Amino acid sequence: MHALLCSSLCVLMQKSSEWKIGSRCQAVYRDDGQTYDAVIVAVDSETGTCTVRYDYYNNEEIQRLDDLIPPPDIHASLQRAYSNSVRSDVS
Repeated sequence: MHALLCSSLCVLMQKSSEWKIGSRCQAVYRDDGQTYDAVIVAVDSETGTCTVRYDYYNNEEIQRLDDLIPPPDIHASLQRAYSNSVRSDVS
């Protein structure tokens, strides 16, 4: 059961890292180091970078794809799946 859950979490995490135009994400804004909600507006797979547009300020910035953070709903799904597995392992 635990191995199955780990496998499912790995697949979910892998999908969250397959960034494409229109993907929702969070990115660290270079000027202030804070994390903001954003959407990907361009992807350069050769350089491993993308351009994100921040939601509230509408400004754009180039980010490394590896530095992007999945949106909060992905984090919540992973956390729920983990919590459920821990409870089922205990019972």
